[in-house]
Amino acid sequence: MAWSLMDQYRDLLLSYLHGKKENHLYMGQKLSRWMMDEQITPEEIIHMHLEAMKSFEEELPQKVSDSFSFLIEVMVGYGMAYREHQSLRNNQQQLNMQIEWAAQMQRTLLPKEVPVIPGLDIGVISKPAQKMSGDFYQFLYHGSRHLGVAVADIVGKGVPAALSMSMIKYAIDGLKERQFQPRALLKRLNELVVKNVDPGMFITMIYGVYDMEQYIFHYASAGHEPGFYYCQKDDSFYDMKTKGLVLGVDPKTEYPEFALQLHPGDKILLMTDGVLDIKWNGDYLERSQLAAIFKEELDSSMQKMAENIYRRLIHLSDYKLRDDFTLIVMGRSV
Repeated sequence: MAWSLMDQYRDLLLSYLHGKKENHLYMGQKLSRWMMDEQITPEEIIHMHLEAMKSFEEELPQKVSDSFSFLIEVMVGYGMAYREHQSLRNNQQQLNMQIEWAAQMQRTLLPKEVPVIPGLDIGVISKPAQKMSGDFYQFLYHGSRHLGVAVADIVGKGVPAALSMSMIKYAIDGLKERQFQPRALLKRLNELVVKNVDPGMFITMIYGVYDMEQYIFHYASAGHEPGFYYCQKDDSFYDMKTKGLVLGVDPKTEYPEFALQLHPGDKILLMTDGVLDIKWNGDYLERSQLAAIFKEELDSSMQKMAENIYRRLIHLSDYKLRDDFTLIVMGRSV
């Protein structure tokens, strides 16, 4: 004769009622976990308990029997809510796994090391506001004389942003041998983004190329947050000129190109808008205030400068980033 779940529950309950031992309670806990795995509903468990009690007593008091009937009805609603909760939790776990996968993929897309260039010091810091980041940066060599620097901000988060980031990276890698002029590279990237990225997702980017022999930084921008140029001779910070529509809107967009001559001691700071998305005394940080903070760190190495600026800004914002934070600092030393 088959031994049903009902028989198992009844025998375990009877053993406890007769002996009231700890091992009976322990076995009850193990059984409850097994029933959860088997998706036995709460109302089914209460029904088993009622039937078991009826088998022990010839006649249960009417109030007890009625109370169990009421409890079963209550548990029907509870069970439906519980199953819905379990479904939502499972969906959340799957979403978290997707986000973790996308975050890992993003980390593999970013450079592992900062380029070592004679006469040029480079510092980088990039911090996501959440697990996923919409910021992207990349260094690439155009021959032995030119170093390319890209900083991008993808308007969007999660897996779509990670996929867009991977497309941008591999597109740049594929274009670097043929089109290293900033205006030409941005124009080609824009055409690719228009064709391959959802119309509701846009990408801002600044792309520059540093000439290691002429000490000139050529750059173009696609709707990106303007960087800063520090002139040691004037001991002043200047906004970098930028003009250009974000990537992904109009395939015919042209991107003007600008150039900065770097003298020893001059510096270039490229960033995403998260660097300015900091509240100080209730107001957003102004570019002039940011330049003042930069100025206080000029004596540091570029990497130390980037790290110190981040620490100072995160302190001002009560250690909460409102947006992804990426800062690249480049300084000519000789």
